[in-house]
Amino acid sequence: MFLKMVPIYPDKHRSNDQIPPSRMPRLHRHRRFHEPSSVQPVVSFPGPVQKQAPPVHPLERALLVVVAIHLVFLPWALGTMHVWSQCVSFGLSVVSFGLAVRTRNYTWEYAEEAPFRLHPLRKLLHFPIFWLGLLLLLYILIQALNPAWEYVTNGSFWWMQGIPCIEWLPTGMRTPFAQASPWRSLMIYSSAWMTVCAIWIGFTRRRPLQILLASMAVNGALLALLGLAQRAMGATEIMGFYKPSNSDFAATFINRNHGGAYLNLALAVSAALAFWYYRRQLRRGEHSSPALIFGFFALLTALMVLYSYSRGAGFLMIGFLVVAIGLVGRRLLFSTSEGQSPFVATALVLLVVAFGGLNLYTLKTEGIRDRLRDIARDLDAGSGYVRWVTAGATWEMAQDQFIEGWGAGSYRFYFPVYQARHPDILVDPDTHKRLIWEHAHDDYLELLAEVGVVGCGILLVGALYYAMQMTKLKVWLHPPATLLLMGCVVTALHATVDFPFFCPAILITWCALWPILTKWAELELQAHEGGRS
Repeated sequence: MFLKMVPIYPDKHRSNDQIPPSRMPRLHRHRRFHEPSSVQPVVSFPGPVQKQAPPVHPLERALLVVVAIHLVFLPWALGTMHVWSQCVSFGLSVVSFGLAVRTRNYTWEYAEEAPFRLHPLRKLLHFPIFWLGLLLLLYILIQALNPAWEYVTNGSFWWMQGIPCIEWLPTGMRTPFAQASPWRSLMIYSSAWMTVCAIWIGFTRRRPLQILLASMAVNGALLALLGLAQRAMGATEIMGFYKPSNSDFAATFINRNHGGAYLNLALAVSAALAFWYYRRQLRRGEHSSPALIFGFFALLTALMVLYSYSRGAGFLMIGFLVVAIGLVGRRLLFSTSEGQSPFVATALVLLVVAFGGLNLYTLKTEGIRDRLRDIARDLDAGSGYVRWVTAGATWEMAQDQFIEGWGAGSYRFYFPVYQARHPDILVDPDTHKRLIWEHAHDDYLELLAEVGVVGCGILLVGALYYAMQMTKLKVWLHPPATLLLMGCVVTALHATVDFPFFCPAILITWCALWPILTKWAELELQAHEGGRS
């Protein structure tokens, strides 16, 4: 007898699934037919597999702790406006810089692929800001070592007296360190420079940057709570124990304009984190995330900016919120790539509006309304005119030492010479006392007067470098980094009508945000290319 064989594939156009069971071989019907080993079962996954990142290196964790303590310390130390707090800030920046430049051994536990050794110092030597900052510090050092003027006092009065110097070198002034001097400016600028370099070369992962930003956001919210409580209680002392010379303070800042400017930076940080966590929640399909918490921090900080009664900070904050809401709203309401629902975004916006309105009516709002109503009155009374005359006198001062400048920290000591040429800014019309101008209320003019075209040119090259980095990374496609960038721009605009950059808490925080947002955008791009969220 012959066994009749039935072909599995009757023709080349018919697959095995199309063959009736009756025509299949008996062995296959009884499941005693084994598939070849080359045929693999089809397995469906719910989504892309996320790569598990290794733990952060111990040196990077230590750096994170030091930098976070430093940035949190700055505003609580009364804006770091005193010598003791500036010395502490300098010490913390030295420690962070030392941790950042140490060579790291990445074993299998901390490396993603294979063990390796990281040399941050080599990366530092390729960082243009390192060389530009070092050049600026060397320039200020030459000014400090080559004074052309000396502070002299007889106990009742003081004046500036010319002394011999090397004329072909940049010159400065020998002034009291406790008030302002090139040595003190050198210490403050060194703190900012070392902090920027430490962040750039020391952080290699997104997680430490997010934790650092989160500490800044929480710190800003705590400052806002303190400021709102002090406004509600009509406090006359900062934190209940320090009575400043200026009774119109904001939170822990003696100058309300400095308080408003710093809180605008904290507002940008909170808004960036809120949006980033919200997008991550959508990508991962999580039921909850810290997005609402950071959104609440942003709202709380924005309220305190209003109650700081700083006109410049308040108007710039409103402009920031308008642009930020437009940017985020367009992403949330009209983008369908992430599957978000417009009802969620609408509910969040309504919650923010309702909570803000409730606080504005619960707390004392008369101060805000009176402050906004008095803006035109202040301008008519000559406030705007006085600042305009002061800016003109500062420009005259800058022109006389246009290339080299008068020396870092010298403005308050030599500006009275030019102030005397303008009677409108010489005497207070209400008290009939001589006006003392410690700052020009325009940071760019004051910097030009102190360090000249040479120093300002170095800073301008650094700004152009960051602009090129922003363009290269296409930061506008990364909304959280865009919000941080907007916060930095707001502070830069505020510096045209006030002196926030002469407050070390604002200066160092502002400088630190530039490498953070650049590094964050760069690591986000690498993470998306590598399949991590």
